[in-house]
Amino acid sequence: VKDKNCAEIVENLRQSGVIINYSQREYALLDFKSRGLQDVLRVSPHYYNSLEEIDQLITALSQQLGQ
Repeated sequence: VKDKNCAEIVENLRQSGVIINYSQREYALLDFKSRGLQDVLRVSPHYYNSLEEIDQLITALSQQLGQ
């Protein structure tokens, strides 16, 4: 997320009951370097997530990103 601290976003969402994670550049150096990335948010929805949980994620992320 450009100009945002992914670790802070993850922690803020966790406090809201939304669990996501992030990956840092050191774990995917070639890919991150070629894309100019430092870190990225990781969301891993699965078949057991409800539509309400997906909506909660979208709402929480929108609020964190100021959109």
